[in-house]
Amino acid sequence: MLRKIRAGSAVENFSDLHSFYHGLQLINFIRVKVSKHAMSFGISGKENMIKYITTITCLLFALVGIFLQGCSEKKSYPPVKQSSIGPAINLYDETAVDMLLMRHFERWQGVPYRYGGMSRSGVDCSGFVYQAYVSQFNITLPRTTGNQLKSGRKVSGSELRSGDLLFFKTGWFERHIGIYMHGRQFIHVSSKRGVMQSSLDDYYWKDRFWQARRILY
Repeated sequence: MLRKIRAGSAVENFSDLHSFYHGLQLINFIRVKVSKHAMSFGISGKENMIKYITTITCLLFALVGIFLQGCSEKKSYPPVKQSSIGPAINLYDETAVDMLLMRHFERWQGVPYRYGGMSRSGVDCSGFVYQAYVSQFNITLPRTTGNQLKSGRKVSGSELRSGDLLFFKTGWFERHIGIYMHGRQFIHVSSKRGVMQSSLDDYYWKDRFWQARRILY
């Protein structure tokens, strides 16, 4: 059950809903166990049993609330905006954009996945995208995948250009994000392999591709 909670905490979009769902599962699981063994604690009578279970349940709700607070992102980030000190490249030049993205990738390649991470000691998929746009294009995106999904304009999969944001549905409540590069490649953060480059034509990603959004150009 604890493994499920940790897995839920890795969700970028709908993370609170998913984690809360597993938190309720944990509470119900422990409540049932407590009910079965309450008699062995010397508790008898329906009224005493209800009071005991209610107390335990309230304590569990408090603990789950602390857990979810620790998993949530405490910082708020501004919407998409470009610094007044723009990069020394033409953002309409796809070749130049691709070179900047490759430079960013080479610097971050192999950095491990860490939920909520924003540094080379650990980073999550939306954090990696956020850092790429800030460092290479002086553009500040929202921090989370859910809000990044609202940025820019939607483009079709046949019109992709370097720098486009790619969104994938990897589960019922799980969303993943990466940055498109030439040759139908994209850079992103794998929960197992960290920052890496993958092919959009790989069967796993091809089946899970959801939509693309354009910030540049």
